Amino acid sequence: MALRGLLLSGLFVCAAAVRNAAKLAPMVAGTSEDELDLEVDFSFMTSDFRYPGHSAGVIGTVKEWFGGRAISDDVKEEIVKGHSCARRGARDETYYATSFCYWLPEISAHSERTSAGLTWKGGAYPNGIILFKGVQGQGKCVKCSVCHNNARGDNGGVAKTDFVEVLELPSGCLKESDVERFCVSSYDVTAADLKAEKIRCEHVQQRYDRAVSRLKTVQAELRRLPREIDYEIPARIQAAEDSFVQAQGREEHAKSREWRCRQEMRDACEDYERKQGNLAFMNHLLGATPTETLLNQMSFYCSYPRYVDNNDGRHYDEWIRYNNQMEVYSACQDCDRAKGALRSAHRQVDSARSAVRRAERKIPQLQQELQQARDDLRRWQEVEPESLQEKRTMDEEWLPQSSACETAYNDYSTGMSKAVRACAPTYYNASCERACIRLQASDAGCGVVEGSRADAPQPSGTGGIQITCSPPQPSWILGPYTYGAQEPAGEQCARIAESQKPVYAQKTIKAGWLMKKGRIGGWDKRYFVLESGDAVRSAVLRYWNHDPGQDPSAEERAGKGIILQDAKDIKVKSGASYGWEDGEECFKLYHFYRDYRFCVLTDPSDSKFSPAAERDSWVDALEEWIPNHRS
Repeated sequence: MALRGLLLSGLFVCAAAVRNAAKLAPMVAGTSEDELDLEVDFSFMTSDFRYPGHSAGVIGTVKEWFGGRAISDDVKEEIVKGHSCARRGARDETYYATSFCYWLPEISAHSERTSAGLTWKGGAYPNGIILFKGVQGQGKCVKCSVCHNNARGDNGGVAKTDFVEVLELPSGCLKESDVERFCVSSYDVTAADLKAEKIRCEHVQQRYDRAVSRLKTVQAELRRLPREIDYEIPARIQAAEDSFVQAQGREEHAKSREWRCRQEMRDACEDYERKQGNLAFMNHLLGATPTETLLNQMSFYCSYPRYVDNNDGRHYDEWIRYNNQMEVYSACQDCDRAKGALRSAHRQVDSARSAVRRAERKIPQLQQELQQARDDLRRWQEVEPESLQEKRTMDEEWLPQSSACETAYNDYSTGMSKAVRACAPTYYNASCERACIRLQASDAGCGVVEGSRADAPQPSGTGGIQITCSPPQPSWILGPYTYGAQEPAGEQCARIAESQKPVYAQKTIKAGWLMKKGRIGGWDKRYFVLESGDAVRSAVLRYWNHDPGQDPSAEERAGKGIILQDAKDIKVKSGASYGWEDGEECFKLYHFYRDYRFCVLTDPSDSKFSPAAERDSWVDALEEWIPNHRS
């Protein structure tokens, strides 16, 4: 009676909703029975139809008890090992969807990316979102694919990982470059005289263009070189000489500073030498010994003194010894600082000396450049008359016939464009483009979708995938755009539609309210949707706190959907066996992780409603997707 009293607070008012939702089960509106019952051949995807194995263990069992999966989060246990999404995307991106199969011609019309016609529409995205941004490439048959989460994210959010799949075509099919070559060759045979004239004109024009280009080069050099010889290079030589003098001055200044540092070090190290003993470098600081040599001889190290107690009970002698050592340490530091200053000064001398050498080398280089410019000027002055004469000769040969040659060029180009526009379509039946777009879902998985569809009502209320025809490139063979042709709008998609259509591998089997027994007691009212499986994925029993079709904010228990591939059995149970007292009917689902108990409530306001019939409907629907029960 306590259980009955708890339920009366609001559960019976939902019985009619349970019954109405159950009526949704046979099919999704707007879709034919044949299309829904189509079993997709996923051999295009894989030959490995095994599901990943798992073992719960003690830790896994505890984890599952409190609401998680008992195996690694990296394992997508609801899909087979060979599924395209088994090793792609996030854990919840297990649903596969792909565009139609499209041909990317070798000769591209544009470089823009298109959507490939794969979008999600409805639910949280009333205006739709593009699932694939497009594809680029040449001479390939492709489909644009995604692994997605079927809008099972927070607030019905769609997450996806996209990728391109390149499809194999029969060997021997013709690509655009083949067709173009055949058509051009055929045209050249019929227009042999015109082509010969075109080639003759091209040879004459090439000699004319070379003569014009050579004369322009000669004249440009004759303008440039005098300016460089008279002004630019002499100015650079003067700047280099000035830089050399300045570098010498910096070197002398650095040497003077280095000498002062040697003198200062001699004074700074005298006290240290008196206290420590003879320092070999001291006698050479004011001599001719190179500074680098002296620095290498300075190997002294200043060690901080340590007070040592001789344990005689008096500290007088210890303090005297410690003070003497501290005086030595202080003198050593003075000497060491002077050494550091000398090293710094020596580095400046080295740097200044290097700058002098660089500035000194620059002057003869510029003088050599000046001489080379004078030699070049003489050479160009010598070839100028020859270049002028060559240009006059070619003017006499080319200019009188240039107009006729331009006419020949135009006639040949116009004739070729017309011939290719007529010729290329005749090769369509042998083309790789035709072989590509004639692929179907059964051949290559063109237009295959797992997950919800946008053009049918979904109990989940989250929308679905919409596939439209959106070729990345137009057909070159049926509309050679590089020769001024274009296939009429709509014809390319009409040809694709002859062989390809969207194929939805899943459907909603049944939906409605059920009571679900909690893990640690108590019953919860949940809205369930039975999502069918296919050859590469398990059916899943999804559930929400509220009816998502009526309440867009309803939260799906996304991480707790029941994967029916792991179910072992299902049994009819009476409501009385679970403590119900008013004709409720129940069933029990035996699962790898745990056993689930569900019940259908009575509806006092509808005497014709049968909880037993509704319970049996759920059992029949679920039983079809339990491995041991499937035919």
